[in-house]
Amino acid sequence: MLSTPLLVLEVQNYAESLIICDKLSKAANLTLVHKQTSLGGRLVTLVFSGTTSDCGYAKDLAVAHYTGTRLLKVCDTIDRPSGQLMQFFETGEF
Repeated sequence: MLSTPLLVLEVQNYAESLIICDKLSKAANLTLVHKQTSLGGRLVTLVFSGTTSDCGYAKDLAVAHYTGTRLLKVCDTIDRPSGQLMQFFETGEF
């Protein structure tokens, strides 16, 4: 099963998740496939899918956007996500 590369971001608050989601969606051809809020919205995980180059470009853009702040907690790409991981994003269960 061929799966699309993923970009995983975790930002410190809900407002920042909206800002970075808008910025990345406009800059690269990405699709938001999953979001999860924790701690009452104080920690938000965003997962985007796209091509390897779009995910890489968006990762660089996010890191540059948050340079000098502590708002970005995680920013990484998964080039070949497993079928189980994709199933989790679709259904919320493993």
